[in-house]
Amino acid sequence: MTTAFGAALREVLAEQGLRQSAVAEVADLDISIISRYLSGQRSPTRETVRQLAAGCECDAGQALRLYLAAGFAPDGVEATLFDPEIQEVAAVLHDASIPLRDRESLRRQISALVGIARQMAA
Repeated sequence: MTTAFGAALREVLAEQGLRQSAVAEVADLDISIISRYLSGQRSPTRETVRQLAAGCECDAGQALRLYLAAGFAPDGVEATLFDPEIQEVAAVLHDASIPLRDRESLRRQISALVGIARQMAA
């Protein structure tokens, strides 16, 4: 079994100031399985890594660390989460110092651009 994932998960928990029980509840996982991941007794599936990353509210770098430690390279939509431009857009959309109306306007503009791109691809 792998201890690399357990070490990476332990680091993320410490960085986020989280307890196993809190992550288990948010990620909808049994605390005993998280304990087994931490000890290296079990290896997670890709879906479980996704659940844990979400439960830990990982930033892109932390999520990438978990995926790689579990032996998974991010693919598809997951891979775009590590794109610096996507991260920047996400940061702006969640930046409380930017007025809500401006962030909502940006969301509408992004949606319009996505619609145009899909029409062009069709």
